[in-house]
Amino acid sequence: MADIAFMELNDRFRLAFDRLQWIIQRRERTTTEERSGWVAESFISSDKTVLLRCLEEKGCQVAQLSDEASTRLKSLPETFKEWFEQTGKFITEERKKT
Repeated sequence: MADIAFMELNDRFRLAFDRLQWIIQRRERTTTEERSGWVAESFISSDKTVLLRCLEEKGCQVAQLSDEASTRLKSLPETFKEWFEQTGKFITEERKKT
């Protein structure tokens, strides 16, 4: 299963997932072209505390996110397993239909 992005945090970071974990992705811009892509930086299968710590370590200052991004991030369940059962598997199923 390919990574599925589900939450833009700012212009440099977003969250994605696969069936095993949340994935922190960072936008990578090339200096010679206008194109950009997303690169997986961290893989978190445990809990939201670890996710938040990894975001900070990667340079995504959680306290400086927009109100919307901050609210969405705080509303995640405490563990990836809970999130996947509540939300992730439905996103995955919808994606399979398209």
